[in-house]
Amino acid sequence: MDMVADMFGQVDLGQHDGPGGCAPTRTSTAAALPDDSPAGLVARWAVLIAEYEAFQEALRVGVQQLHWPGVRQYISMLHAEARQTKRLAAGAFEDEPEKRRGEMRLAVTTLAAKEGMWRVIKTCRGVMALDRRFPKPLPSLTVAAAAAAGPPQEGTPERTKWVLASQQRRRRMYDVSADSGSRTEGMFVNAVVDNGRSWMRVLTTTNAQLLVEMAENGWEWGLAEGEDDEEQGDDALADISDMSLVILALGLIEAAHANCVRGAYPHIYILLTRMGETAEDDGTASQEEAEKKKQECAEIARYLGKVRRGLTARAARLPPDIDGCRLQIEIHSARDPRTTAQPPSDLQVALQRLLPDLSNRLTPTLNIDTSILITLTSDITNSSVEVRDWHPWQRVDEITREAKRPGGVLRSLMEDALCGRRLVCTREAAQAFRVMVYDMAQPGEQERARVLLGEGDKSGVDRQTLVNRYRELSAYPDAIPDDLMLPVVVETRPWGLDTIMSVSGLQSRDATPTLAQPPCPSPALPAVASTIANEMNDTHPTLSVFFYGWAMCYTTITTNLAARNRITRLLERHRTSSAEKDPLIWVCRTARSLNATNPRDGRKEVSLECGQRGARLWKGNGITRVNKQTDKLEGTVDRSSLRPATDGNLRE
Repeated sequence: MDMVADMFGQVDLGQHDGPGGCAPTRTSTAAALPDDSPAGLVARWAVLIAEYEAFQEALRVGVQQLHWPGVRQYISMLHAEARQTKRLAAGAFEDEPEKRRGEMRLAVTTLAAKEGMWRVIKTCRGVMALDRRFPKPLPSLTVAAAAAAGPPQEGTPERTKWVLASQQRRRRMYDVSADSGSRTEGMFVNAVVDNGRSWMRVLTTTNAQLLVEMAENGWEWGLAEGEDDEEQGDDALADISDMSLVILALGLIEAAHANCVRGAYPHIYILLTRMGETAEDDGTASQEEAEKKKQECAEIARYLGKVRRGLTARAARLPPDIDGCRLQIEIHSARDPRTTAQPPSDLQVALQRLLPDLSNRLTPTLNIDTSILITLTSDITNSSVEVRDWHPWQRVDEITREAKRPGGVLRSLMEDALCGRRLVCTREAAQAFRVMVYDMAQPGEQERARVLLGEGDKSGVDRQTLVNRYRELSAYPDAIPDDLMLPVVVETRPWGLDTIMSVSGLQSRDATPTLAQPPCPSPALPAVASTIANEMNDTHPTLSVFFYGWAMCYTTITTNLAARNRITRLLERHRTSSAEKDPLIWVCRTARSLNATNPRDGRKEVSLECGQRGARLWKGNGITRVNKQTDKLEGTVDRSSLRPATDGNLRE
């Protein structure tokens, strides 16, 4: 493998398998922008970055999600590359001519590669992620699948090749990584497109590089066309299993098998943007050179044909997906229509095509998770908080991040999600929220809680008054829009496991609403929901929040990425059809906790006797009164109005 790495090193393997995508190459985009001077390169970088940032903004506006997987990181990488080019334009390495020429060549090819990648992406639809890694199955799963299909017959040369190739792949693919502590590093794809149903992998290996690797792996030259067609199944890959393209493709097949999309296999596309299967005669080469090039291309075409046959056979060994379809993998060389396709000339048209399916957008009614209620209530979100020595490190980190962008989290939540939409939450979410606020919150946070839920002295108050009061309690009143729909409406029906079971199996397969379609009139879940709920060992608020939103076809707003991912994994494991609708979940990437009180002050159990009312409360100057019948805030009692009772508690 060292020889292969040396051969591909600077051009493909080293740069292609990490964030940032593909290795340097020249593309048709670069040819359209021939200015390779330092100033020209800087201008081209500016255009490329501006288009990616326009895509990021289109995602924010069209899908209400700024941090789309991989997009921000990819733009940051482009900025870093552009800065290096700007240093060259400013005269870097002028006293080292040889080094400057090398840096300029690298800058030209790197930019051309990124332009070519963007051209390919702009031909796609429904981009779900950039520069994504997908885990492969554990070795035991792969070995079991191979055993089920059956190896070649014992004692045959094919059996020997199969065993050696299998051992090499297992050693290479499943070595435990000391860095990650994982059994697999995952397979890298440049883009996840077609609303998650396709993976795009772009390679920039040239004909010359492939020919060297073929020679190093003992390729049989000069066979007539069709002579090796009789090698079927895995036999077609047995003698080329150590070649880079085969290793990559087999890894992608395994990763696709382990990462279905709604139970269906993703379609894999490998684009070889610099590798041609036919020779082009530009009229400048001699007859001898043209003939040599023709022969080389013929060998490459025979090699790619062999790879395609072997990969098709390997994919056919996998069981069908949930819809009964086989995994599909396609390899396209430089002159195939899929590789040479041109994007729309109008950037806005291309960006609209790149936006994911509209079903991922926010619904008119939003289901608010406890974590979002805490974020909206927190002093950290709404004001400048001083770090204290008793603060846990998580809170210190939140305070520090907020200080860098004061009001950023509040403004993002309002603008990107909450404004102008009806807000609801489950009874369980509200109850968990109240317990945390009553037990830990500062007085200002308790007041915001009453405003958000319209409870205590805010019960029955009109929407505009609540919005105005919320602004008074925030250091960033301009971040709170006029059309914020307060209070958050609390669902009266309990949403425990019994309710989830009772409505499972009632949802049709087209129940997901669009923005122009009202939510489901009555709660209903697909049949698979009952299985998922039984397997989740989460608290009642977590179950109630996500399954209520799913049943009502409301988008659930949360910071609980772990719960979202767990539901997704269980749904992929147990779904019975790719048509079963997923829950709509919008994840806020930034979580906030309550500012809370100092635990060193101590706690004391306090009860308030007011008929049937009572509560467990903090020791402090102001004690919050809670109605145990309704679980609602009833106001604050001053400690001076409390007297000791014979049982040691304080009474009014």
